[in-house]
Amino acid sequence: MRLWAWAICVCALPASPAHACAFADLDFAEQAIAANRLIQAQEMLEAATTACSSEERYLALAAALRLQQGELADARSRFEALAVDNPENPQYASGAGRAAMRQGDNAAALDWLMRATMMPDADWQAWSSLGIVLDSRRHWAESTLAYEQALALAPEEPSAWNNRGYSLIMQRRAEEALPFLEAAQRLAPDDRRIGRNRLIAAAMLGNYPQYQLPAESARDWASRLNDAGYGAMLAGNYADAERLFDQAIEASDVYFARAARNRSLAQEAQ
Repeated sequence: MRLWAWAICVCALPASPAHACAFADLDFAEQAIAANRLIQAQEMLEAATTACSSEERYLALAAALRLQQGELADARSRFEALAVDNPENPQYASGAGRAAMRQGDNAAALDWLMRATMMPDADWQAWSSLGIVLDSRRHWAESTLAYEQALALAPEEPSAWNNRGYSLIMQRRAEEALPFLEAAQRLAPDDRRIGRNRLIAAAMLGNYPQYQLPAESARDWASRLNDAGYGAMLAGNYADAERLFDQAIEASDVYFARAARNRSLAQEAQ
């Protein structure tokens, strides 16, 4: 009788904690993704797969990691599945939209990002990405509102300032673009993309680089000249653009195909 009771107690014991999903591990993986430590994040998620693979949070982190890694088709399918199962979560619709946008599927991106931003908890990335897609359709008034929402939600995010500035470059409003790009550069002084956009806006206003910096490589100097030429071309200053592209080709230590293509465009436009 005692043996029977003891056996019942053994059967009633809960599952071993070793098989439970450790949410602290997912916290660390999320922090690694946010910090762009993608190899570490992948290792953490792989270690958690057995215990956590059915958890929604694990699935969301795996989708976010794929997006950061540039695995766009995989990221998109993961986010779309999550968005279908959780239609009130803006993060999943936003993730699907951002993946589609990076794939060049702007119609699907617009649909997903509109869904995301119709929800009250949409984050700055959803709004900023929506602005980019609207810019591609030249819906300037709508994109302006989207960027305003992004900046209101994340005033310390350099990408939000940069995207707003580049939108104004696309609209040939360089003087208005510069303050946004300068704000972005203050937040991220080493971001080359932001520096490039500032140079383009300045060149649109006729401010071209005059000399190679002391520690600047030939390739970087050529790249600056090419970017300035692109800005001059956007402003319709085709003779200046052609001259700058010629300088870029001459300054580069390797054949500068992009500058050569841009020079052909400037010549054709004259």
